[in-house]
Amino acid sequence: MAVASGPNGDGQVATALRRSRSLGLPVPTQAKRRISARQSRSTADGDTCRALQTRDLPLLKSLKTATVAPAPLAIRCTWDKTVLGKVHSMELGIYHEFPVLPGRSQAECFAAGFDIVDAGEEYGLDVMWLAELHFDKRRALAASPLVLGTAIAARTERIRIGTSVQVLPLANPLRIAEEAATLDHVSKGRLIFGVGRSGVVKTYEALNIAYSESKDREIECLEIIQRVWQEDNFSYKGKFYDIQDVTVVPQPVQQPTPEIRIAAVSVETFPAAGKAGQGLFLSVRHEDVRMFKQHIDVYRKAWTDAGHAGEAPVYLRCPGFVAKTDAAAQEAYGPTLM
Repeated sequence: MAVASGPNGDGQVATALRRSRSLGLPVPTQAKRRISARQSRSTADGDTCRALQTRDLPLLKSLKTATVAPAPLAIRCTWDKTVLGKVHSMELGIYHEFPVLPGRSQAECFAAGFDIVDAGEEYGLDVMWLAELHFDKRRALAASPLVLGTAIAARTERIRIGTSVQVLPLANPLRIAEEAATLDHVSKGRLIFGVGRSGVVKTYEALNIAYSESKDREIECLEIIQRVWQEDNFSYKGKFYDIQDVTVVPQPVQQPTPEIRIAAVSVETFPAAGKAGQGLFLSVRHEDVRMFKQHIDVYRKAWTDAGHAGEAPVYLRCPGFVAKTDAAAQEAYGPTLM
């Protein structure tokens, strides 16, 4: 799994699981098991996670079941911390691929995936982040995050549901807008709409979409989705889509739109996201997180220059693994790292 900081993290990475009380998480009274984690200090801008330790925790059973797949689960971890007189609010959640488990049927893998969802709801996690992955039978079953998200919404009451990310160029924006709005209704306004274009070129090839068009398609799709969520009798003529007099039904519960976060890989995404007032997703595996600093500065300047209130939110995801010791984590999960 991977650990990620929440908004205003400036490279801070929280431990993926801490005692629920110390986090102030709304853990139900029936959740009497305890969560503990060992933290180490980072030489960068805050706390970083080494090996995570848990004991007497049903959630760990679910996590162990799911993380034997080649692509491990990710934990987006956040908490409240005062730095230089400012309170930095952070969130705790799981990034979920509904991984393929060796020796298990697809039905069993889905059941194990929903066990993790149920544990996340019970133990007070903030968000369940859903991947979009295609055509890899050895890795994951999360081909449709909006369908999975709606199923999760129907079986939960509190946890927020995020797409991480909805790959916009792969589908018609009107259809995405309808399905995302439906999820927002079923969840009673718990959707976080994370979007991006993915870097898996083979997926584009399988769907006969040119990857060279992916950035332009992403921009056009997101503009259409945001506008049809707010406008009736919508018309649009762009490079890829020509839409005449369409009213999308339903429109989302959260108005004017659900919270939108953008996965940033290319340099031009940073100022564009800041100008639009959208949250930023960053992800690292083995790189030095400080490489993002200059781009984050550009993003935050664009945010301020556009007149958006508050501090521009940055979300960071980086690897961390559940095990009793550092050595055990390295032995079990080292081979899955690229």
